[in-house]
Amino acid sequence: MRDFRELKVWEKSHRLVLSVYKATSLFPKSEIYGLTSQARRAAASIPANIARPVKYMIVWLFHRVNPVK
Repeated sequence: MRDFRELKVWEKSHRLVLSVYKATSLFPKSEIYGLTSQARRAAASIPANIARPVKYMIVWLFHRVNPVK
């Protein structure tokens, strides 16, 4: 695995984000800074929290295979 985008769970969570953005675009404009913002941030945090550890794992493995001499 070279990239977190190859993970099925990341792909599904990304589709969820797109769905949440589409659904919240129909919310009243009075909710733009309330419920809309909260739902979008919560959905966006899912793929971000999946990608972050994968990135560090890849960097760790690279340094383990190619140690600095």
